[in-house]
Amino acid sequence: MAWIPPLIGREATRYLVAQQFLTRLPTPHGIIYEPGGLAHAARYFPLVGLVVGGLSALTWMIFAPNSPFCAGGWASVVGPDLDDRGVT
Repeated sequence: MAWIPPLIGREATRYLVAQQFLTRLPTPHGIIYEPGGLAHAARYFPLVGLVVGGLSALTWMIFAPNSPFCAGGWASVVGPDLDDRGVT
């Protein structure tokens, strides 16, 4: 059973590399990029898309019923692009 934590840690690192590459979502510091890391991380691209889509859908469900003028639609599209410096 000693092989499970390193395997999980390696796959979690690959997911975080994919998340760093595809999004601006915050990731923990200390994720070390390796030359072949992005090729191995490509298997997690659909999962990252599911997370981003889920966050957009959640934003829509929160803001759409309570906002006039389709502000919920605006928030679900622009919201994932916001960071600490404003709209990108």
